[in-house]
Amino acid sequence: VQHLNLQEENRSQVQKNLAMTRTAQALASAEYDQDRVCNQILEHARELCKADRCSLFLVDHKNGELEGHFEDTCVVRMPLDRGIAGHVAMTGKTVNIEEAYEDARFNRSVDDQTGYLTKSILCMPITFEGMVVAVAQLVNKVEEDGTLGHFSAPDVDDFLAFAGYAAASLRNTRLFQVANHEYRKSETMLSLAHALACATLDVRRLSAQVINSAKELTSSDRCSLFIVNEQKQQLEAHLEDMCTILMPINAGIAGHVATTGETVNITEAYNDSRFNQNVDFQTGYRTKSILCMPVMCGDQIVAVAQLVNKMDGDKVLSFTAEDEDMFLAFAVYVGVCIRTATLYNAAEQQRTTADLMLQLTKTLQEAVVDEGDQLIQLLIERAREMIGADRCSLFIVDAEKEELEAHFEQSTKPIRMPISSGIAGAVATSGESINIDNAYNDERFNSEVDNNTGYRTQTLLGAPIIYEGQVVAVAQLVNKMGANNSVVPFDEQDINLFHMFSPYAAVALRIAKLYQASQFDRKKSEALFILATKLAQEGLGEDAVI
Repeated sequence: VQHLNLQEENRSQVQKNLAMTRTAQALASAEYDQDRVCNQILEHARELCKADRCSLFLVDHKNGELEGHFEDTCVVRMPLDRGIAGHVAMTGKTVNIEEAYEDARFNRSVDDQTGYLTKSILCMPITFEGMVVAVAQLVNKVEEDGTLGHFSAPDVDDFLAFAGYAAASLRNTRLFQVANHEYRKSETMLSLAHALACATLDVRRLSAQVINSAKELTSSDRCSLFIVNEQKQQLEAHLEDMCTILMPINAGIAGHVATTGETVNITEAYNDSRFNQNVDFQTGYRTKSILCMPVMCGDQIVAVAQLVNKMDGDKVLSFTAEDEDMFLAFAVYVGVCIRTATLYNAAEQQRTTADLMLQLTKTLQEAVVDEGDQLIQLLIERAREMIGADRCSLFIVDAEKEELEAHFEQSTKPIRMPISSGIAGAVATSGESINIDNAYNDERFNSEVDNNTGYRTQTLLGAPIIYEGQVVAVAQLVNKMGANNSVVPFDEQDINLFHMFSPYAAVALRIAKLYQASQFDRKKSEALFILATKLAQEGLGEDAVI
């Protein structure tokens, strides 16, 4: 009998050794694919200890989390101190529970939802060089007759022997991932740095390139870039469809980052009060994870990048500290490029303005200033083009009659009205510009023209044209056109640009008025001369003429 028992023990040990050998081979064949390694550990641990189910929790000490891998290939991240697995991960001690429902650490909500009955649990650490790198949780020991039993001391010993292979495999996989990550990071950074160094100075195209690169770098599903305009206290949001939206500098999560410089990493967007759910509701998209980080140039925040939904195949994951580090390194190049493009565009705008003023001076000097309204139509056209408005009107001030003479584009008949009428009247009497974001919310706006024509006035800028301290005219610009033919508000830059235009227009109008007066005096003199000549020929003499 002893001989038979010894043979049985030897046979059992041989089978275990063979199983360990197969396990080692399987783990080696999984190479450095973490998902495959985890699946192999789950499968072999369950077979080795005759468990009904098995879960594996990778320990992320850096982020204080457990990454749970289950047999249905589901991956879930959770706090490091949660549940029985968290207890084992933090203490490094094995937990063997015969009756799960009698242990306060056991969470029975999964059983309640699925109808499964958890009885016995064996939860053991997988350590490498004294550090817990993972926790295996085996559920419901299945005896040879198919009944549920309890995990025994031999099960613990068998798993400890297996854990060495598992720990080495997980450690090698992790080291490979780190090395591959650093290599990919360096390669990507070098590629992006080269691309950005050769990038266009057009802010919209540069933003599109940054968005695509940031998505690739962090495996994000979506990305938006918000350019910071400190002077206007605005964020210029650049979206993936090349659409551009202006918003207050403190709006939303991006606004929080822009004003504080803090990184915001959100696991569940709908649990954060700063997240605006309206876009998701309108589009049907589901935002889960968000990483929002500042883009710096020196000590100045020049932009904010908002990355949405880190993807792993079809799974949405949370952004990690590694994602933050990678984007931070990338942002160094981005910040310099955005700053360079911004300064270039500002200088280009100044050069364009100077060229425009020079051209305007030349055009006005060459303009015909007769009794017609050719000059006025020219001023209307130039003001509209310069500011980028959809429409423009010019109101000439008649101080003697206390009236405004309204001139419209391509209109031959000016309209006269009291000097205090409407928004143009308010500008004429105050001498101050009036900038309106929503015309229909201003009681001074007369919507009669819109009602008659079907046009829709949205934004409006009324600006004075001043000569020697007196308002001689008012320009009324309607609907500034932005990207994709959208209507945007007029801004401080538009007002300043018109103030530069105003003196040229004022001088031109003054010269035109003097010219017209001289023309009137000349025609009057010519008429008197003709009359005097006629009377002289009739013999009435000069005294009669006088």
